Amino acid sequence: MLTTHLHLIESDAAKIDTTEVFKEVKDEIMKAGAMIVKNRFARGDTEIYTLKKYCWDKYEREVVYDGTTRQCSCRIFDSRGLPCSHMFYVMKEEHVDHIPTSLVLLRWTKDAKIEYLNLNCNILVDSYLIEQSRVDDPIGTAKSDVGDSTTAKSKCAPKKEKKSDTKAVRRCSKCNRITHNARTCSHFPANVVEDWLLPNQTDINVVDLHKNVVYPCVLKRGRKPREKYLCLGWYEYVKPTRLRPGDVLVCTMADPPTTMFVCFLM
Repeated sequence: MLTTHLHLIESDAAKIDTTEVFKEVKDEIMKAGAMIVKNRFARGDTEIYTLKKYCWDKYEREVVYDGTTRQCSCRIFDSRGLPCSHMFYVMKEEHVDHIPTSLVLLRWTKDAKIEYLNLNCNILVDSYLIEQSRVDDPIGTAKSDVGDSTTAKSKCAPKKEKKSDTKAVRRCSKCNRITHNARTCSHFPANVVEDWLLPNQTDINVVDLHKNVVYPCVLKRGRKPREKYLCLGWYEYVKPTRLRPGDVLVCTMADPPTTMFVCFLM
């Protein structure tokens, strides 16, 4: 939106200058309204203006105008690079509708800002490409075969693997049968020292020397040579007496009754 009395010059400044610079230029255009011509004379092709300020008699500035170049005694253009309010007043007197190129510095224009931004972008892109070329692998990144790590269970004890549903058949450790165990075995075995037994000897008496009890039993030959088990009649007599493996018994044969040998329970 144009706010000064020099609309054409203000519009031209808005097209050329950046936003920050345009604000300063517009302030100078506004100040030009307070300028008054005190004296004006020509020297060849050059016009010399002597200006004073409204209600300020001691204020005086001199502007030299030759059509292309302008000089002012305030030196604002020389120090800041922007046209002063005195130059804008002379433009109004000379019916100039735009800012001459001699009063436009490239560094304050929009084109300079755009060029600067493009330059920075190019520098950033170039620097990025340089850094990328230093770290890029020309062979290519090898495919990683490493998978995700196994999640460790941090709580509770580790679970044991379940065994097969098929359970082993439990057998008696004394007679190797499956109907009972060693504690309830009715076929209590005994290793017999049988050096005096006859080959077909079956009927024997087992004597408990501690209790003076005689157990009549039937001796049955086992699978191994010279291995016999007290089978029939043994369970009924031995269980109530709570005999255990390792007890020493004296066995007597029924015929002849005088022959004796030692029986070691296993």
